[in-house]
Amino acid sequence: MLKRIFFGFLVFLLFIAAFWYVFQRVDRGYVADMRELEGGERLLIIELKEHETANKTKNEIQRLLEEKAAQAQGTYFSIPWVNEQLNTEFEKGDQVKVFWRGTVMESAPVQIDGTNLIIKFDN
Repeated sequence: MLKRIFFGFLVFLLFIAAFWYVFQRVDRGYVADMRELEGGERLLIIELKEHETANKTKNEIQRLLEEKAAQAQGTYFSIPWVNEQLNTEFEKGDQVKVFWRGTVMESAPVQIDGTNLIIKFDN
């Protein structure tokens, strides 16, 4: 009986995880700016293609990000609760992957409130 309950609970958790994963949107890019905006701190993430970053130093990538940010490119993502609890620190030029869902505020640059998780990558 206990095995049956445990198995049912495990199947339920797998179903919830699969459901969560399917409805996530994922963006990948670089941190271009960090600002305190309405609703809390946000990160400006700008997607750069592989050919734009090939054989470039972190300083060169940061200059490219500054140029694109000046043209109102990119997306402001709110920092999710999980990252706040883990005290994740972000710096300009960090490569990140952002999992999000929810509404998109059509502004320049775009703003997204429904951020679920931000993962940093080693450059």
